[in-house]
Amino acid sequence: MNLPAPLLLDLPHGVLAVVPVGDPEVTRLHPAEREHARTLAPLRRATWVAGRVALRAALARIGLDPGPLLATPSGAPDLPPGVAGSVSHTRRLAVA
Repeated sequence: MNLPAPLLLDLPHGVLAVVPVGDPEVTRLHPAEREHARTLAPLRRATWVAGRVALRAALARIGLDPGPLLATPSGAPDLPPGVAGSVSHTRRLAVA
């Protein structure tokens, strides 16, 4: 399934990226993220991949091309220094 490009909204203090959850387009991920995604159960993989695709799109919008966006010990995305952000999702949409 080909998913549409992320919807990007420029906000006063950052960027919002919205991605539909579906057949994960793992090609949009860093190789280390793809490796991690393969370890997840199917529903979790779909939402995790969509969340990371949204996060990558938001970071790209502000000119960043980070390495792998894996998780901190608390489960939050491990973002580049100086960057604040989060990921949320339902079974149908992921946002960052």
